[in-house]
Formats: sequence, structure tokens, C-alpha cells
Amino acid sequence: MAERVHPYDGFFDDEATHDMSEAFVKAWRVLGAQQAGGCDDRAEAILRKRIAKAVIDLAAAGNDSEMMAHGAIDRISAASRFRTV
Repeated sequence: MAERVHPYDGFFDDEATHDMSEAFVKAWRVLGAQQAGGCDDRAEAILRKRIAKAVIDLAAAGNDSEMMAHGAIDRISAASRFRTV
């Protein structure tokens, strides 16, 4: 679980940071592969930022790395579908 928050808001311990890193990599593999055709550097940077934000938000809620990865993928995929409608 990534709920191990440092006494100061916005900080996570080493184990939680490791879990978030794993979640980011898992989400990037899925979402980055979906973007792989017409993705420029700017779009890639925006996607990475969105993944990181989703992972941090989900970590603060106490999710494990698997839940963070799936949650980030769901959030970003849902937002992408909404924009294309």
C-alpha cells in the first residue's frame, strides 16, 4: 500500500515511492503504446505528466501499485474518450 505518507504533506516514504514508480511504468507501457503512432515530444511530455499526477493522487488515497496503474490508465483513457466525442 502506498498510504505510508511522510509526516509532511506531499511526501512519501521509500516503499511508497517505489510503488508509485512501478505504477507509472505499468501505466506508461499501456498508454504510451496506445499513443505510438502520431505522438510528438510535447504530447509525450503531457501524457507523462498526466500519468504522474494520476499515480500521485491514487497513492495519496492509499492504493497499491497495481491499483494505481489501473486507475491512472482508466482516468487518462476516460478523459481521452471524452475529448474525442
